[in-house]
Amino acid sequence: MQRATGIDLGVADAVAIGNEATPVFKLQDLLKPEPQPDAFSFIAPNPHVRNPDNYGVFFADSDEMTTAQARSIHPDDLVFLDLAATTPQEQRVYAVESGGRVFLRRYSSTPFGHAWTADNPSYAAHLIPADQARVLGRLYRIVSDRHEGPLN
Repeated sequence: MQRATGIDLGVADAVAIGNEATPVFKLQDLLKPEPQPDAFSFIAPNPHVRNPDNYGVFFADSDEMTTAQARSIHPDDLVFLDLAATTPQEQRVYAVESGGRVFLRRYSSTPFGHAWTADNPSYAAHLIPADQARVLGRLYRIVSDRHEGPLN
């Protein structure tokens, strides 16, 4: 209406965001040569989020990165991975493959050298030595519907 009448109503023009939804995969599908997205899970494009050129969206599948902190990764949270970022940086979270399984882990310096550690203290003994894992991508965004309080 604003464009048709020439009257400034103070409303920003709508921006077409396309109809290409982003598929969501299971985290373990990172190891498959041709993964299939979850049949019912797609994310609408968000023009305000700048995703890397080579990214994927996956369901977190364990509580290894869950802590009492507000910012942690819970099972079924959506994790956005930059699949081109495979050079580990201290204290960043990555998807790594070890022993035929994919883990979300933090790259940390330990008394034994660098290792992939879980944030959840229950998994403190389950660190993965840095040389025993292959980096699949760096986590850069988490989306969760988890809320401790009532929904309404």
